[in-house]
Amino acid sequence: MTLNLEHLRGGTYYFPLKYTNIGMYMFKKQCILIDTGSSEEEGMAIVEYMKSKGLTLDSILITHAHADNLAGAHFIKNKTKAKLYASKEDSVVIENPKKSNFATIISELKEVEITESDVNKEGEDKIIHFIPTKKKVMQHSVLKHEKCLVDGHLVPGKDFVMPSTKHKLDIIGLQGHSSGQVGIVTPDKVFFIGDSLYSTDELSENPIPYSSDVTKTKKTLEYLLQTKYTLFVPTHGKPLEFSITSEVYNNQRQIKMLEETILMHLSMPKTTDELVALVLASFETEENIPNFFMISSTISAYLEDLKKANKIKAIHEKGKTRWFADF
Repeated sequence: MTLNLEHLRGGTYYFPLKYTNIGMYMFKKQCILIDTGSSEEEGMAIVEYMKSKGLTLDSILITHAHADNLAGAHFIKNKTKAKLYASKEDSVVIENPKKSNFATIISELKEVEITESDVNKEGEDKIIHFIPTKKKVMQHSVLKHEKCLVDGHLVPGKDFVMPSTKHKLDIIGLQGHSSGQVGIVTPDKVFFIGDSLYSTDELSENPIPYSSDVTKTKKTLEYLLQTKYTLFVPTHGKPLEFSITSEVYNNQRQIKMLEETILMHLSMPKTTDELVALVLASFETEENIPNFFMISSTISAYLEDLKKANKIKAIHEKGKTRWFADF
């Protein structure tokens, strides 16, 4: 695997990998990583790259505990002996992957071999020919990460100090996508924002973005509207310069659209599962098992937020909980 290290500003760089962006801040030959890639293979490539450049890995900082930006951590940590840091909340999932209610689902067109039949009629007899061929089909796979020991916690509002150089990185709370997601600002004022913001392309492909806590997601978006920084690196997509106002507005509009869709469907009482099926249909999202699992968690977060806002109520009857809009 060939990696390209792209320069951002000063000593701040990033690897644009297949699914995610991985940050690197370096001073002389000392460096830190911000997230670790979506597979052990990517982790291996990162270690090889650092080795080829004579870099020493000081620390690994994790923005949030999801496999697409975390799966390389176990390999990198073992090979380099660098210490790993994450928020207290997300450390629980990093050390105990089975406690996560999030699944990173990758959908790709893959070429598979199939056998097609062709029937010829010769006289009174039918002769069936089996013809091997190749066809591209959409396949879904779930990324996973191995458990990894967390050596220390990233605390919002408290600087992280690189042990080798004493350079400081700002840690900013960006909860919502995960319970303890943090943003990391390098000394060059480059802001790695994790999955706190979905690009326009992402929202087009995934109109129901994952949220573990919608109330906190809204607060994070409000923070990003007011931020003083001007160079942002999301987990997915290209870095954003100068202003992210339009991207934040797009995310806020998507949240509003989801809320309105949920309230519309709750004009009559629905169970969570019934509501999830209706929301999937409304946004023309494929109803497969991974999607249903992910969207169920997100819809539950929306229901909690709408309940706090006194926009919906719950009734319990015949062993089921049903939600309805309180107009």
